[in-house]
Amino acid sequence: AFALAMLPVASYFLVRLVKNPNNKNIGLASIGLALFISTHNYMWFLSLPFVYIFLFFLISKKQVVQSIKSLIIASVLGIGAVAYWVFPAILELKHVPRLTPFLLDDHFPFMKQLIIPSWGYGASHWGPYDDLSFQIGVVNLIVISLLGLLFIFRFVKKPARQNAPALGRVIIWVLVSFAISVVFMNIRTISLWKLLPIYNFVQFPWRLLYLTTFFTSIAGALVIELLPKFNKKSAILLIFLCLFLTKDYFKPSGRMYFDDNHYF
Repeated sequence: AFALAMLPVASYFLVRLVKNPNNKNIGLASIGLALFISTHNYMWFLSLPFVYIFLFFLISKKQVVQSIKSLIIASVLGIGAVAYWVFPAILELKHVPRLTPFLLDDHFPFMKQLIIPSWGYGASHWGPYDDLSFQIGVVNLIVISLLGLLFIFRFVKKPARQNAPALGRVIIWVLVSFAISVVFMNIRTISLWKLLPIYNFVQFPWRLLYLTTFFTSIAGALVIELLPKFNKKSAILLIFLCLFLTKDYFKPSGRMYFDDNHYF
């Protein structure tokens, strides 16, 4: 949960850096990176490649060298700040048991679990009958679908306007990144997963839902950007739907009461 919260924070400071490469932004980006990397064993390894590809779309042609140089410095400082943990973890990986109690092969969600809304407080099991939800989210799917349609009508069927190519590249990045995240939650990609050096430690492929959340959040902002006449209304509508369609999830799994004698 903390990694999910820190991913957009680190991304925000990295975007600031490539747009305005200076010492202040180098410092902020390195702190953001260090905080994100330190939140989880491998989430940063799975998500930062997407972020860095996005950054290259934003670099201005006038300051390519300066932006890339600043990005490298911030990355080195960020990793250096958590080197006390990262490098021993890598060097001593051979001493860690290769098998975990939760094998990645057993925890790929089924496509219907990603699409059909559901909720639960139990565990992840083999097969399609898990006791917790793997849904991408109704609003998330609506937003990504809208973005795809808007991209077709605004950038494919009509001539590109000023600043449109850059925006078009960002939209393609969001759609492709979202698709990759979904595809890698399918068991048919197991052979590709096994190419990763940390394959045995991932445990749950459905953790990539945190990436679909990140990408669809950006997709929501892009949809609002592409609807200038309705930006306020569409923003309010998205916020309302996010709250209304998930209101039933804000309930405890059960209620228990024991008096003090029970605990003694």
